[in-house]
Amino acid sequence: NNAGPLTVTRASFTRNTGGAITDFGNYNSGSDTVTGSTFTGNAGGAINYQSFPEGSPPTLVVTRSAFTRNTGSGITCSYYASCYLSVTRSTFTGNAGSGISSASQDIQMTVSRSTFTHNTADLGGAIDIDSSQMGILTATSDTFNGNTATSGGGAIYNFDYVAATDSTFTGNSAPVGGGMENEWNSDVSGSTFRNNRAASAGGGL
Repeated sequence: NNAGPLTVTRASFTRNTGGAITDFGNYNSGSDTVTGSTFTGNAGGAINYQSFPEGSPPTLVVTRSAFTRNTGSGITCSYYASCYLSVTRSTFTGNAGSGISSASQDIQMTVSRSTFTHNTADLGGAIDIDSSQMGILTATSDTFNGNTATSGGGAIYNFDYVAATDSTFTGNSAPVGGGMENEWNSDVSGSTFRNNRAASAGGGL
C-alpha cells in the first residue's frame, strides 16, 4: 500500500513470503487500520510498516488481531521510517524476530490490553524498540508470558524510554533483563514481575 489510506478488516494472511502486508503509510490524512485479522506463518514479517511522511506522521492502528508463528516479526518498522503505532487487544504468539520490532529513529508506540507469548528474538522477545534517537513505548495492561531474547530484554528491550503500567511479566528470560531491559529512562507502575530469569543481571528488569 502506498499513499493510503489502508483499511484491513477480518482478513486472514497465511504462509506468505516477503511479508503479508507492506504499508508505506497514509500520505493523505487519518490512520491506516488493521482490525480483527489473523497473520499466521508468514515469512519476512507479518506487517512491514514503512512510513515516510512529508508532514505529520500517520499512525498504524491494529485492533483485535492475532499474529502467530511469523518470522521476521509480527509488526516491524525499518530504520529510516517513522513508526507511529497503536496496538490494542491483540495477541502475538510464537513469532521469531520479536512480536513487534522497530529500529526506526522516530518511534511513538502504544500497546494496550495485548498478550505476548513465547516470542523470540536477539533483543526484546516480545517488543524490541532499538532507537538511539526517539523511541517511546507505552505498554498498558499487557501480558508477557515466556518470551525469550538471546542478548537482552526477554519481553521488552528499549534503547530510549518505556512506560509499563498495570502489566504482567511472567517466565520471560534473557542474559540481561529477563523481563525488561531499558538503556535509558523507564517508568514502571502497577506491574507484576514473576519468575523471570536473567543469566547475569536484572531477572525482572
